[in-house]
Amino acid sequence: MDQRKRKINDGIRVRKISRAKKEKIVRPSIRKSEELRHSHFGGERSQKKFPTYKEIDFSAHQAVSRKKMKRTIHPLVMRYGIWIVTFILALIFFLNTTSKTKITIHPKEELLTIHESLTVKRDSRAEKIHTGLIHVEESESFSFKADSSRVVNGKASGVVTVYNDYSTEAQRLLPHTRFLSTSGKLFRSGDKEIVVPGKKDGKPGQVDVKVYADGEGEGYNIDLTDFTLPGFKEQGLTEKYNGIYAVSKEKFTGGGQRKEALLSEKAKMEVERLIEGKLKEKLMNKLFSQKTDSLDIVEKGVQLTLASKEWRRAGEDQFVLIQRGYVDALVYRKESLMDFLRKVTEKKMKSDTFTIIPPQKHDLVVSYEGGQGRNFSKLTRIPLLVEGKYHIVWNINPDEIISELARKRIDILPQFIENHPHIASFDLTLSPFWKRTIHIEKRKIKVIVEEPYLTRGGEKK
Repeated sequence: MDQRKRKINDGIRVRKISRAKKEKIVRPSIRKSEELRHSHFGGERSQKKFPTYKEIDFSAHQAVSRKKMKRTIHPLVMRYGIWIVTFILALIFFLNTTSKTKITIHPKEELLTIHESLTVKRDSRAEKIHTGLIHVEESESFSFKADSSRVVNGKASGVVTVYNDYSTEAQRLLPHTRFLSTSGKLFRSGDKEIVVPGKKDGKPGQVDVKVYADGEGEGYNIDLTDFTLPGFKEQGLTEKYNGIYAVSKEKFTGGGQRKEALLSEKAKMEVERLIEGKLKEKLMNKLFSQKTDSLDIVEKGVQLTLASKEWRRAGEDQFVLIQRGYVDALVYRKESLMDFLRKVTEKKMKSDTFTIIPPQKHDLVVSYEGGQGRNFSKLTRIPLLVEGKYHIVWNINPDEIISELARKRIDILPQFIENHPHIASFDLTLSPFWKRTIHIEKRKIKVIVEEPYLTRGGEKK
């Protein structure tokens, strides 16, 4: 047996290799194989062909490598792979439980025109459009200096106190009542009636009156004196003549030639034009201050009236012009106009599911159609014309949208848009992004109705 083993292993030194050492065997190179074949094999045994590189079986070596890789890589994959998979599953679960649906809707808007004539009773809330009247008054004054002068024979004037020792009842004296001085100079009262109070507790009633000389000249510039009323004596009213008398309070002046300041016609016209412009501006400012959020002025419904002018002297060469005026304006309540537009629109559109955007003043006009020359303060029936354009926005009910779309697939959206012609644009956002069905829970569906925009001339404003 020993000889057989030696014969088989002749020329080769055999050593046992443990399993652990076999795993460390390095792939032999071609060169090493050739050297072994020529140096270690001889004789009859050396003629035996040694396997080449291509004939070497590496299957055992590859098996060993795979086992080694399993021992080094697999634990890492097992450790981190489980966490990654768990995280992905948790993320998917979280996104599914927190999923939401957002719907953004822009309602359809329409531009409508109106041309309606109607007659309404003023100050009546039962009418289609409630109308009323605003009355404002103002005055304007202007002081200016005379630009010329002239010499005139002036009349003297002064103030007297008229006493009523005739009766306890008040006594009336007509305009231009005559007063005769003790020196025989005649004076007259002004253009207004005089009322002299009756006597009381034994004391005569009294009133101050300005009187003017009945003639020109310096001879009327008299000093303090007493006066009688010759008219009573001429009528035979002796008791009244004795009981009603007057006493001057100051010296009379102004009689004789004097220099009088004047204003030329050209300057007068310029002053009148200036004060009229200021008064009109003042009246209109006051009128427009009466406008409120609920009231507006009817177009062509403003009537301005200037009263007569009053000229006054403010000194020897100063004048004051006083001008008064007033404005009557027809007004309407904006709320009643909106109600009128709604009724007209409902009849035209055959629907009431819309909102009217309050029109601007230049877009929609309410005007007076009764012509000029009428006294607005006496008008009871007001002819009006409502003309222009206005916008409506169709109403969208978010609750109805939510009820209709809940649990539906997004495939039905084209049909949904077709069934709702009052929706101008529709934007749907689903979360997470892979969802293809609108959320089941209505509380997680959010509908946003965008604010309307006005369109004029094809442009957004």
